[in-house]
Amino acid sequence: MDWRNCIRSGWKMTGDPHLTTQVVKYIDYILSHQNSNGWLGPDCCDPWPRFPLLLALTQYAEVNTSDTRTVPAIRKFLHLLDSQLNTNPLSSWAQYRWQDLVLSIWWMYENYPNGEQSFLLQLAAKAHNQGFDWSAWTASSNFPKVPCTGSCLSLATHGVNFGQAMKDTAVWYRYSNDPSLLQKANQRVSMIDTYHGQASGMFSCSEHLAGLDPSQGTETCTVVETMFSFEVLFSVFGNISFVERYEQLAYNALPAALTPDQWAHVYLQQDNQINSMHCSPNIYVSDGPDSNIFGLEPNYGCCTVNFPQGWPKFVSHLYYKTSDNGILAAAYGPSIVNTELNGNRVQINLNTNYPFGETLSFTITSATAFPFHLRIPTWAVNPIIQVGSGTATPVPPGQIYKVSVPEGTTSITLQLPMTVRIDTRYNNGISVYRGPLLYALKIGTKMTSTHHYAFNSDDWVITATTPWNYALVINSTDPASSFKFVQGNLGPLPFSPDGSPVSLTVDGKIVDSWDISSNAAAVPPVSPVSSSHPSQQVQLIPFGSTSLRVAEFPFIKG
Repeated sequence: MDWRNCIRSGWKMTGDPHLTTQVVKYIDYILSHQNSNGWLGPDCCDPWPRFPLLLALTQYAEVNTSDTRTVPAIRKFLHLLDSQLNTNPLSSWAQYRWQDLVLSIWWMYENYPNGEQSFLLQLAAKAHNQGFDWSAWTASSNFPKVPCTGSCLSLATHGVNFGQAMKDTAVWYRYSNDPSLLQKANQRVSMIDTYHGQASGMFSCSEHLAGLDPSQGTETCTVVETMFSFEVLFSVFGNISFVERYEQLAYNALPAALTPDQWAHVYLQQDNQINSMHCSPNIYVSDGPDSNIFGLEPNYGCCTVNFPQGWPKFVSHLYYKTSDNGILAAAYGPSIVNTELNGNRVQINLNTNYPFGETLSFTITSATAFPFHLRIPTWAVNPIIQVGSGTATPVPPGQIYKVSVPEGTTSITLQLPMTVRIDTRYNNGISVYRGPLLYALKIGTKMTSTHHYAFNSDDWVITATTPWNYALVINSTDPASSFKFVQGNLGPLPFSPDGSPVSLTVDGKIVDSWDISSNAAAVPPVSPVSSSHPSQQVQLIPFGSTSLRVAEFPFIKG
């Protein structure tokens, strides 16, 4: 089934008039200063910065249909670019990020072809043929299976490039319908997880692919771009693994990169991050000593302008229109969507504490009957669905489940029971999950501002005030029984160390041999380990609620 038509709402997600004013101000300037030949922005030879601009313009055009300048401006630029590529083929960043250009070409093809379908298809093919062949590179001996340093470094090993490129198979499938592209997409996910994967669902990249050490970093830009890639992969291929991945990133890696008020972010987040400060020496393969501080623009300013895309893109990929004239609830979160099916109004109101809670309560009001599809997560244990006052029915996990929604108002309750899961990680260590959330050690912190900017923006040094080098004591025959789940109240800042509504408690012991190396947590010792220290109860909270954390632990057999 084709899920590719996600339900979007642009700035209408919030209705914030200040955001609207800002967007219109800058879009108006860009459109009114387009060169007569069609070029957008400052004069320069590299077309790549226009690719993200085109994505912004297409979203603006969807929301502000009354601005008749936008589509002609895009069309004029594409014609200019087409002629330029005949003599100046894609190179540098543009060559590695060609798929973002083709996304906008598809948008024009499907919404405003203007009789130029052949031209748009030809331009898409030209960009693809001039672009870097990511699938071939991933399958070759050039793909690094260890941290990438020295002569290994290239634009292909650059983390953000790789995160953006993970969607290229889906982008090109819409042109070629080549069934092998799904296999190539899955192969790339498997390769990056096997050799560079992190417990959060991300891969290490500091600044380049950096191996399995959980103290290596992941750039915040890469989190946002990888989320978007999985959103595109799911919208084209429809595989549940892709939507579960972008939901995992949204509820773990993205909030972990931000302070609770989102006035500061970290350039490189670490799965095992025991400090946030100027680190010299550091363990990063190619990034600088300020990469793990929280601030306005630590290390580079790119993430400052990129991280705000993460949540809006995630929200715009919660629901999809389907090829059977229905709607799919793919990823979950408290939400209201208003849309139309065949000219009939449909409203879906989801009341839930997910990802912290197990119950999803949908209220659907529709002027027409339609099929409503729901993703049943693969991790759900004995999930149950109830439609109206009907009988509660077990549903199979790991599938898309269809409900026939009649005209009028319908209530649907989906129960997604969550249990603790243990995943084996680097050096036979473990990570702990419950539902869509990764859990990490709650470390006591001290935050010190080192520089104040405008408004509420600061650079922060964060240091640990409690021990971090624990091994978890795990029951050998029933690991999940080692943990006690604690449910609290959902407050205004659930992604904060003191605001998390859920936690796990488990016995742990200090491991003296697990120390600091190059201002970071050393590689976890090979498990199982031993410790002469007494057991003490330690608290784990959601990864996204932490600023400092340990998420990959050695363990002691209990």
